[in-house]
Amino acid sequence: DGGAAPAAAAAAAEPMPVANDGAAPADDGVKVFVGNLPYSSTEEELVQQFSAAAPVRGAVVVRRRERPLGFAFVAFADQAGAERAVAQFDGTMIGDRKVSVQVAHTQQPTAPSGTRRR
Repeated sequence: DGGAAPAAAAAAAEPMPVANDGAAPADDGVKVFVGNLPYSSTEEELVQQFSAAAPVRGAVVVRRRERPLGFAFVAFADQAGAERAVAQFDGTMIGDRKVSVQVAHTQQPTAPSGTRRR
């Protein structure tokens, strides 16, 4: 092939670790949420596929107790790359499922449950 950019290949060489129990990838890049994934999807497949839109820093298929939950996060170097991925992949088929791809929002810290305000 040779169609992948060298930067994408370099980024794919260091995939992010697998997140468990609903954790998102810890990375400085801009992340996209990929929902409705086939349970068989892997981080490596996502990095390869999403590299067609922009260089990928890494991907995390979210799992709970080693079982995939059907969604993932893919990190890009910048907002423009993330937006290209949304435009290119939202509503497309991955495996036998139509996926939803959206720029992920940073989750704001919340107070632990059971605490009261005074």
